[in-house]
Amino acid sequence: AAPITVVTVKEKTYTKELKAAPEKIESSALPKGERRIVREEVRGKKKVVVECVYENDKLVRKTDLRGKIIQEPIAQIIMIGTGEAAPETQ
Repeated sequence: AAPITVVTVKEKTYTKELKAAPEKIESSALPKGERRIVREEVRGKKKVVVECVYENDKLVRKTDLRGKIIQEPIAQIIMIGTGEAAPETQ
C-alpha cells in the first residue's frame, strides 16, 4: 500500500518592515566633507498574507497572496557639505 500524505493549507498574516533609500542633498552651508542628518529614517510597515502548504507537517510551498502597506517608509535625509573647509583653530 502507498504511504498516505497529509496535505494542509494555511493562510498566515505577518507584518514586514519597509525601508526607504536615504536621500542626499548637497549644501555649501556645511564645510566640505561634513555630513549632517536632517531627518531620521522611519521604517514603514506592510501587512502580508501568505498561503503555506504543508505535506505531513513539513512546509513545501509558501506563496504571497496579497499585501497592503499600512505605513509608508520615510527616507533619511543626509546633508553633505560642499562649502569651504572650516579654518583650523589653535
